[in-house]
Amino acid sequence: MISKELITTFLAEKNISSASQKAYFYDLEQFMDLVEGHINDTSLLYYQEFLKSLKVSAQKRKQSSVNQFLLYLYEEGQLDRYHRLKRVKEVSSEPKSFQKIDLDFLKEDSEQYHGRLIASFLALMGLTLKEIAEVKGDMIDVEFKVLKIKKDGQVRILHLPQSILQQLPEVSEDSYLFDNKGMAYSRQWFFLQLKAYLHSLNLSHLTAQELRQQYILSQIVLGKSAIEIAKQLGLKSTQTLEKYFK
Repeated sequence: MISKELITTFLAEKNISSASQKAYFYDLEQFMDLVEGHINDTSLLYYQEFLKSLKVSAQKRKQSSVNQFLLYLYEEGQLDRYHRLKRVKEVSSEPKSFQKIDLDFLKEDSEQYHGRLIASFLALMGLTLKEIAEVKGDMIDVEFKVLKIKKDGQVRILHLPQSILQQLPEVSEDSYLFDNKGMAYSRQWFFLQLKAYLHSLNLSHLTAQELRQQYILSQIVLGKSAIEIAKQLGLKSTQTLEKYFK
């Protein structure tokens, strides 16, 4: 496991301005949080999927920062081989339109039951993989059909759709819904479960981000405002939602 302290030692070797130092540190700390300190092919693939949700300019900046850090870690003997993120693909400058996806496949039973439940949380409730990983039994109220999410000192009470209630296994109050011997699974594990599920349906082109967008689009159809949706998603502002209302 790679320590975040190495970010500081890496930046200490760079002759850059204070503002650039802060930008590098933010990008690298975010990277380390997303891969949870583990750098391997799977965690980097997960991070590449995250980058796809950003503007190309942000993707390029973060990719450059991370690739420099990965080279540093290899040269310092922290990694047994040099890992490198793939080059960002240029996309059309035309405004992106967001299309509704037929989510009927979520109603069908699947041998990839973990992946199906993860996809359902993303598309029908707008949860992130991190939030899904942290769900415990005491956060679920089957009788009132709600899920309680705690984040940054705030509590969100979210409606549990019937299709998700039907998939929920029995779980004790102090156990994780997706329990790994009393511990939470890594976000990479959730990414792989989702990937396997979508692959089984020939939907490998879909990403966690695109599934979560379906929840946002469904709320817009219901007449919810950007402020209301931001609250439901636990966002501090409506900035990232503005593109859906254009």
